Amino acid sequence: MRVLSLLLLPAFCHAASVSDLARSLPAEFAADSLIRIAALEQTPKTEKIDLLRQAFETAAGAQRPVKVRPALINGGGSAAFLNRAALQDLDALTLRLRAIDALLPLEPSKARELFQQLPPLDLPAATCAQNRAYDVTLYYRVLGSVAQQAPPGFVDRYMAAVTSPAEAGPAARVLTQAALSGAAFRTAVTAFAGALRKIGPDDRSFTMSAAATGRDIQALLDLCRTHQVPTALVLDAYRAYLVAHVAGERCADDALTQGNSASATAEFGTADAGSTEAVRFYNEKLRAVPAKAIERYETYPAKAEIFAAATPSCDDAACQAVRDGYRGLLFNPVGLAYGTADRAKQEWRDQLPALLDQLSQWKDSESADPVAAYAAKCGFYTELAGMVVVPEDRDAIYRAMVDFLKRSNLRASHRVEWFLPVNVLIARRILLDELAASSDPVIALYAQLEKLAPRPSESIMSLL
Repeated sequence: MRVLSLLLLPAFCHAASVSDLARSLPAEFAADSLIRIAALEQTPKTEKIDLLRQAFETAAGAQRPVKVRPALINGGGSAAFLNRAALQDLDALTLRLRAIDALLPLEPSKARELFQQLPPLDLPAATCAQNRAYDVTLYYRVLGSVAQQAPPGFVDRYMAAVTSPAEAGPAARVLTQAALSGAAFRTAVTAFAGALRKIGPDDRSFTMSAAATGRDIQALLDLCRTHQVPTALVLDAYRAYLVAHVAGERCADDALTQGNSASATAEFGTADAGSTEAVRFYNEKLRAVPAKAIERYETYPAKAEIFAAATPSCDDAACQAVRDGYRGLLFNPVGLAYGTADRAKQEWRDQLPALLDQLSQWKDSESADPVAAYAAKCGFYTELAGMVVVPEDRDAIYRAMVDFLKRSNLRASHRVEWFLPVNVLIARRILLDELAASSDPVIALYAQLEKLAPRPSESIMSLL
């Protein structure tokens, strides 16, 4: 392959083909790297298509089947870390959708064929004890793009298959973007409205998406008027959906869910700002006679007692010893913060090796929550590197961190989470030449890709 000679650098120069390279990496990294290689300008069109097909097939073996993000990112433990890890888009469904999306302008019919091969979403509801909610925005965005070049009736079965609150808004958005008209628009809207009424409980996904879903429903209602489809078809279904969820079993910590930036008022029985806003938006912006307003008595939850479980990120003696050592580098014996000049002195610098040794000895895999401990340990390395003044010290800290990353058990058991600190180092181009020559094939490949085609800043901001 001509593109191979351009792309495969020292660690992989003996690979026979891009397919061989893909098979040498875990599925999520193989698929992701193939998609990135296909996006390069110097990759010929025929090879782009082949690489994207390979990526689609390979992605099925990824550890995470679908993108799941923490509903509560301030709930302690590893929630904020997991949120950023999910934004890398390395779950099986997102990887396959990325491949389809990139294939659409190259070979639309093949892209549609691959989309039809995707299994139904079938998103199991999370319990309140689970701090998670689904993000399937890309699924419906790609569906909308595929539908624009598909025969009439193509989207109907996808609308009828909506089963989760996480799907309600994105599915409504498809109907406003897919350029449907006439009978095709009416049947698709009818299928969506029927599914909306039957969506089962999943308070995590509902609360996280409640406010945004109302705006998507508003756009759909406007389009219904344009196509002379009775708005009551959607409006009645959406009212039933809202009431069923705000008056169902709610999670006691809903007010902390992502998107709930303001406190709920006593206007309704809802305890979180997102649901309150959704009900108010329905009453004030969406409702039209003869549809009924949602009354306060309809918004009191049947139950709201359970909180998400959270494991402290620093729950063992080894972590606490590291934390104490770190504080010793922040503050002097009388409790005053060390200044820049202090941190440049040899006596301060001489304390670094002992703390790095403590970090090396701390076995995060033995913690009650290994992912939270891994996130905490990476956080210590990063904050320590940001604290030092002398560049050699900073490089030494990052080298110690890379050594830890290469040895971490999460590399096999939690690949997406393991990769986040690696991804951040590469995105920030820290020790990039050394990482490109790493003995770890994943680290080496991604560093080589970053050198060859640096990602734009907007694509990496969510990781930092």
